[in-house]
This record gives sequence, C-alpha cells and structure tokens, in this order.
Amino acid sequence: MAAQEAMMGTPEFDDRFVRHYLRHVVALNVECDMPDGTRGRDVYSCFVLEMWGEWFLATSGHGLEKLRSGLPRLPNVACSLFDAWHPGASRFPIPFPLLDARTFAVDFDGLDLGLILLDELFRRGLQANGIVPFVESTWRKPPANMRLHAVIGFPEQFITRGPDATAVLPTFVYMNAVEAPPVMAKAFPRFYGKLPPQLVNPHTGATLTDMDGFSGSPIIGFNVKDDGQVSYFLVAIQSGWRSDLCVVAGPLLPAIADWLAKQIEQV
Repeated sequence: MAAQEAMMGTPEFDDRFVRHYLRHVVALNVECDMPDGTRGRDVYSCFVLEMWGEWFLATSGHGLEKLRSGLPRLPNVACSLFDAWHPGASRFPIPFPLLDARTFAVDFDGLDLGLILLDELFRRGLQANGIVPFVESTWRKPPANMRLHAVIGFPEQFITRGPDATAVLPTFVYMNAVEAPPVMAKAFPRFYGKLPPQLVNPHTGATLTDMDGFSGSPIIGFNVKDDGQVSYFLVAIQSGWRSDLCVVAGPLLPAIADWLAKQIEQV
C-alpha cells in the first residue's frame, strides 16, 4: 500500500488517495473583529459523522468550548464551512450560524468531543459538494489488527491568512498505533499513534514541524486483506499530542458512542 511508504501527503501530490478521504472532512472558518482592530481568522478541523440518523460536525470538545465561550463577546462574528476538495465542487464557503447551532461539548479525562448538529439545509449543501459522513459501519466496531493509521486535518503551519480570505492545505499524516505512554494515559479509552521523527512530504520536501491545527481531525485506520484489498475505518478524534514523544492521542469512537448512549439513557 503506497500510504505505508509516505510520512505526509497533500492533495496536490497524492491526489486520488488524499481526496478520497477528504470527502468526510470540513473546515470550519471563524472570523471576528479583534480588540486590536484587526480581523481575526481561524480554521478548525472537523469531519462529518452520522449518528442516530442525524449528521453532525465532529471536532474536539476543547476547541468547540473555546468558540462557544469566546465568540459571543467578540463583534462581527462570521462563520462558514469549506468543503471544496474535488475539482467540480463549488469554491464558495457556506455561511454557517455557529452561535445559533445546537452544539455539545465535553472535555474531561481523555474524553474530548464536540458535536454540532447539521440541519437539512446544510446537509444538502455539503452533499452537493461531495461530502459524505462516516456512517456507523465505519466506526462502531473497527478491526483490531489494522496495520496503519492516519490523521487528516489542517495544520496551522500550512494555513495562509490573507486580507480577505484564508487558505488551508489539507494534510495526511501517517502513524502506527502504540500503547499509551504513561505520561499520556487517561481514564477514557483513547487511541495513541506514534509519528515518524520527521514529517516530510516525499514529493515536495515540505516538512511539518508540529501538529497544531489537527485537533478535531479524524484518525482513520486501514485494514489490508489477504488479497490486497484495503478498507478504512474511523477510529478516533485527534485531541492532543506530545511533541517530545512524537505521539498523538484521541478518544476512541466506539467508546464515545457507548458513553453518549449511557448519557441519553439517564435523561
């Protein structure tokens, strides 16, 4: 599998491979006037998750809570969704009323989850641009013997902020599953992935020096059958990393689903 030979990939140089997985991913753009008079622009990594027959934008709980608590105090907030990953997609971001949306965020002891409900209007808009959700069959019971994992998101290092717009470079980073380092262990079940010591795109020589910006990104796993056929599964939500250990971590989707089901039963 070609992905095993690469440490980092981008759509421009790994077109078919990266764009296939980008169909699940959405950039949440947030703009607001800052106290110093400048126009602040941030990008949050999200992906579309289907659960209970509904579509949600899934991201990190700590990131969503930061937005929910901070944005109401700032003037002229504008949010949008960007999903134009294939050549025929509309390039115009979809205005999105984040402050009015139904949201859920939790962040404690390894459970780091943010959910934003997408109503039918936004669901249709994303579908028109080729976005599809991770359905339950891709995350409920992922295989235990997956040989390789990857996270796809929008690293801060590769975001370009212009006077009128923000550009992102979606990036795939490959890793191998490892046991939890003692200093990173949490009570909630999490995935831990070991990164290569250097994150380099072999086509361009571009080097990624940190994982800032990946919080809220999907961590997927690849299952290779004996006949060489490859399938992939949603494993976790990236929510933290240790640069000194080259290890990323995120809560496991099956454990998240079980936890949410228990919360609903208690209501």
